[in-house]
Amino acid sequence: MTWRRYVEISGHSNTPPAQMYALAEALFAYADELVGHAVQGYVAEQERTMSAAQRHRESLLSALTGAVAPSRRTVVDLAHTAGWPLPDSVQAVALTPARRPAHSGTPLPPGQHVLGDDEGLHPYWILPDPKREDLLALEQVAKGRRVAVGPPVPPHEAGLSLRSARQLLDLAERGLVAGAPVLQCADHLPKLLLTRDDTIVHALVERHLTPLQGLTARQRERCVETLTAWLQHRGSPLEMAQALHIHPQTVRYRLRQIAKQFGPALHDPDLRFELEIALRAHKMLNGGQDRPPAAQRRR
Repeated sequence: MTWRRYVEISGHSNTPPAQMYALAEALFAYADELVGHAVQGYVAEQERTMSAAQRHRESLLSALTGAVAPSRRTVVDLAHTAGWPLPDSVQAVALTPARRPAHSGTPLPPGQHVLGDDEGLHPYWILPDPKREDLLALEQVAKGRRVAVGPPVPPHEAGLSLRSARQLLDLAERGLVAGAPVLQCADHLPKLLLTRDDTIVHALVERHLTPLQGLTARQRERCVETLTAWLQHRGSPLEMAQALHIHPQTVRYRLRQIAKQFGPALHDPDLRFELEIALRAHKMLNGGQDRPPAAQRRR
């Protein structure tokens, strides 16, 4: 429009063509400069907006996965600021690191508004209101990575779910938990409870299995399997014999030896409870798998 007006004026004033060409060049150069500044302003605003959105999302993730659970009000406010629709519940997913960088095409799990960090040393996702089919699809989405799914919790307790998922993933990596590539905390609650604090577990085992320290490895194995059977079958020699594949008389002999080693502790309900926990922890920490009964091999 501006250039058209200049042409009309020049027609009435007999402006030389050379001057018109110079004017046109100046006009177009000015227009190009204006467009350039407009583009720069748009890009800067986009970067500012994206940077603010990223900061809000990082603040939300930091609160959700921190060592101290935030208040529900805090999560509501942070979720609103970050534009994250607050779900009724979340489940945390811990994963082994990807074999290739996440930016090379690793897909996010199914569902919308998934939070997480897939590029760090300890990748994780926060799934809002996951459906059963979403969890079943994790194996395909993870593409060969080991996955542990935490229990469902309210959003402000997402950190608890994530810590449980990471604990289960660690047990799987140590060979203490076996199963499918996608592990559910709900399927391994006793082991999670027993390994919540390794120091306490080892102290419990050491305290209650001290009478076995003077025995040979073979004798300890027999004593552990006999004690376990005794607790599981309420001291019934016949049921223990069937479980251990030995003669009832052999069971009675072993029980007499155990009674000499453990004394009155076997008759205290509280101590028997702690002893069973110690036996289960001992079994798990030494491979987690049932060994064939020694007596069965002797038959």
